[in-house]
Amino acid sequence: MPLSQTGSSTKSNTMPTSQTWSYT
Repeated sequence: MPLSQTGSSTKSNTMPTSQTWSYT
């Protein structure tokens, strides 16, 4: 699972940080 991937995460991450991960 690429956690270093930058993208829009609206499932786990609630606060938009510099490092965001997207779960597919």
